[in-house]
Amino acid sequence: MSEMEWIVMTPTQRAQATVLNDDTALLGSRRVLLGDLVGKWVVPARLLSDPEYGRWHEMLSPLPRMVASAADFFPPPEPAPDAE
Repeated sequence: MSEMEWIVMTPTQRAQATVLNDDTALLGSRRVLLGDLVGKWVVPARLLSDPEYGRWHEMLSPLPRMVASAADFFPPPEPAPDAE
């Protein structure tokens, strides 16, 4: 799995950021379930260059970032049950 840059948020920072969600855009943050950041929330940093997410730029730009793969934060998906 390839690595990408993530913005790391505390639960409080995530709650503040999701207030900006509406019918046209959602932050889409995910809670970290594996590793040293368990309990924190992450969102891909690429949203900072996406004009559709402009409302979050000021709030998220100063937050810490790290490069990691999704496998570092989230368990693999459960295999689908056999269709037999």
